[in-house]
Amino acid sequence: MNLKPITIVLGSILSFTMISCNSNKINNQEQTENSTSSSKLISSLKATQNNYNIKDTITLEFTVKNPTSKVIKFTQYHTPFEGMISNFLTIKDTKGNDIKYIGPMVKRVTPPPSNSYHTLEPGASESIKFSINKSYKIENAGTYIINYIQTPINGIKTSKSIKIKVNN
Repeated sequence: MNLKPITIVLGSILSFTMISCNSNKINNQEQTENSTSSSKLISSLKATQNNYNIKDTITLEFTVKNPTSKVIKFTQYHTPFEGMISNFLTIKDTKGNDIKYIGPMVKRVTPPPSNSYHTLEPGASESIKFSINKSYKIENAGTYIINYIQTPINGIKTSKSIKIKVNN
């Protein structure tokens, strides 16, 4: 009996299996690095002006900074980089009352697809300006305290509070 064809077939199957397993190991490792490394990222919010009138567009600037010496990727999920399609801010008046999120809530694919990731070089930052008017209903004059909320999916740290003043 000639064992050479059987040996070639079994060898081919074994090689294919090892390549597939190795490929999955690499992909899983990349996902872990993307999600856990980003927990070192720092966020900040900044108001684009000191005072707003009640009918003004309230625009904020969100910045993510990589303070490390390594390249870090983060997904834009639950950040202004994907638009106002989730509740990623806390907004309170000076009495501690929450301003409710009234914007859309979008379900997302997990794990996040590769095109949802942003890459930050060591020491680099990325910023985006966005309006909160359609997603948070600020109806009264007063001072409001705003924070970006950390979520596990992107790991960007919660921002320090900012205050905005809204006039009649």
